[in-house]
Amino acid sequence: MAQFGRPNSDISIGLGWTGSTFAFIDEVTYNDSDRALCAGSVNDTADFGLSTLSDPSASTGHVLRFRAWQQDRSNIRGLTVSLMQGSTTIVSYVISALVKDTASTLYEVTLNSTQADAITDYSALFLRVTSTGNIGTPSANRSAVYFSWAELEVPDASPSGVSGSANLSFDGLTVSAAGTVDVSGVADQTFENMSLSGTGNISVSGFTDPLFDGMVVDAAGAVSISGELTTSFDGVALDSSGSVGSSPIEGVLSASFGDMVLGASGTVSVAGGLDVSFADMNLDASGSIESSPIEGALSTAFDNMTIYASGTVGYNPISAELSTSFDDMDLDANGEVEITGDTDQTFEDMSLLATAVVSISGAAVTDLDGFVLNGYGVAGALVTIALSLPARTVDLSLGSRDTVLGLPDRDTRIVIGQRRNGIN
Repeated sequence: MAQFGRPNSDISIGLGWTGSTFAFIDEVTYNDSDRALCAGSVNDTADFGLSTLSDPSASTGHVLRFRAWQQDRSNIRGLTVSLMQGSTTIVSYVISALVKDTASTLYEVTLNSTQADAITDYSALFLRVTSTGNIGTPSANRSAVYFSWAELEVPDASPSGVSGSANLSFDGLTVSAAGTVDVSGVADQTFENMSLSGTGNISVSGFTDPLFDGMVVDAAGAVSISGELTTSFDGVALDSSGSVGSSPIEGVLSASFGDMVLGASGTVSVAGGLDVSFADMNLDASGSIESSPIEGALSTAFDNMTIYASGTVGYNPISAELSTSFDDMDLDANGEVEITGDTDQTFEDMSLLATAVVSISGAAVTDLDGFVLNGYGVAGALVTIALSLPARTVDLSLGSRDTVLGLPDRDTRIVIGQRRNGIN
């Protein structure tokens, strides 16, 4: 996509261009019958302001175009068209002999990176048009200069404040430093393979179905979402103190964080009635995931998730049925899983290492089949209402110094070293 600066004001009009105004050259599509004219008896200059452009933060894609010709008489006329910023000439196109015709010829020049980078204020750009060439007598030989259209094309700026009904694609966009993408209204957005770094920010509000697959969120970058959402963060890399925050106003939020990498102190905070999948997610260092649904059913999967160091997963539903799966999850070092409220959890084949902790409170049906505790891991069944395991055999593998608290009166086998104990 691109943005275009077109003549929108008269800054300084020389006597040779008397009667000519920006209105003759401001069309989106050129019109040769509507043109500026410089008399055949004088060489003179006219300056025309350009409509405001936003800084595209790019050094490519800058193209100056215009259309001009001379009257079909013997004197040869020329034209110099310059893109100016204040007293600085950004680029000039020099024509020593205009085409003699009754219609215009298109001229264009593409700015190189040095010229594009010389633009420091896109709102201060203007065109300087100077007629040149032979203006001598006899008067029958004198040729007028015609200038019928002009535009400056530059790349789109990073979107900010987009609103309304839209299907928007930000694929491959880089938002760095304090860059902002702010989207509101009814929208389906795609942020695939986008890079969000520095203090860059993406804010999405309204009823939306955004896709963030493959996005990279670095440093203090933030993604903030509100509204009724179906959201995919599959393959997103969230590093340093980057954060993803979703706070739906109402409705169901269905989110997928599959294959997401959450590093350092990165956080994912999700509120509202939720169906969330963190399958194959990597939660590293002090990264954390917090979900606090307002109302509605929360169904969550952490299958194949890896939590290292002091990473934490915390759930605190106010009023909800929470159905959660931690199958094949690895919880390492000081990692922690803490769940409160009415919950149904599955920890099948989960590995809990070092001083990691799993804490469960509230009425729950909990499946610990294949659960492995090593080191000083603790599975704490902190019962406030009732806690029961399914009516079947449960296999727990424990290290020699591990403890299991609050197991129910079920046929439970615990393996400590090479010894087996049946507890009823």
